[in-house]
Amino acid sequence: MGYMKKLYIPFLFVLFSLTSCQGDGERIFSILSYNMYLFMDDIPDGDEIEPFRSSDGYGKNEFIERVELYSSLLQKDEFMSDLFLFQEIESAAVLYALAEKLYDKGYYYYGIADSGTPLSIGFLSRIKPDRVSEHRLSGSRTILELVFKLAGEYISVFTVHFRSQIDGSEEIRQKEWDYVSSLIASRSPSPVIVIGDFNEDVLSSSLFPITGKPSEVKDGVLYSGALSYDSSPTYYFMGKGERLDDAFFNSAIINSERLEVLDSSVLSAQILKDGKEAVRYTVSSGTGYSDHFPIRVVLCYH
Repeated sequence: MGYMKKLYIPFLFVLFSLTSCQGDGERIFSILSYNMYLFMDDIPDGDEIEPFRSSDGYGKNEFIERVELYSSLLQKDEFMSDLFLFQEIESAAVLYALAEKLYDKGYYYYGIADSGTPLSIGFLSRIKPDRVSEHRLSGSRTILELVFKLAGEYISVFTVHFRSQIDGSEEIRQKEWDYVSSLIASRSPSPVIVIGDFNEDVLSSSLFPITGKPSEVKDGVLYSGALSYDSSPTYYFMGKGERLDDAFFNSAIINSERLEVLDSSVLSAQILKDGKEAVRYTVSSGTGYSDHFPIRVVLCYH
């Protein structure tokens, strides 16, 4: 796990105009989770995935091009967040390149989970985590946990990338969810957020014990952004929209007097799509971003 050294640089943070979080001592904590679609670095080490191998025409110039595209995107007001969580990152070199571009915006900290594959998860943050941990389940991708101190208490943010429906059955994703559930339970009574790419349509799957009603949230039942704030698809397959990416919140957040979920939405900005679907980057065009839309969570704390 790597971190950028923190230096003191005067910095004006973006202010969000949210009427329910403007009181004295109230602050915003925002998270953006994004499957970056096979974001390979420019080092040909044999881990690359088609169509981002040197034989596909992907190299240093194309890598720099993707870094420029994403760094420009992430600096737009609607995307900029305190914490970026990424899926499908090949290496720390990708995060370092993004961190260099965003350093003057206060993003001093980054890290990547060592999953042993080019489909790793990582983070870029302008708030230093109190703790970063990796959690591994045999046969699955690594889960990354970041702990921050907000409102006088520690909040755990777990970011996940479950096995895809192409190379993994629902049984595997059930095991992954059972493992995540055990991690959530072990953090009780502390606040917990689980966010990322679940590779299951959370609106139709029976895999997740989730609800959109705060009154139904309890131990073992989580509050879902898709069921409460925004049910828009984050991914399209053969023209059909699916909500594969979401954020879940435990009862310690929903019932807290010092933490409040203000928003949990899909960012489907026009720049990311053609028609209604997200457009992935291609080497031949030098345009596009990902086949997923990102999701963004906003918390108020005091």
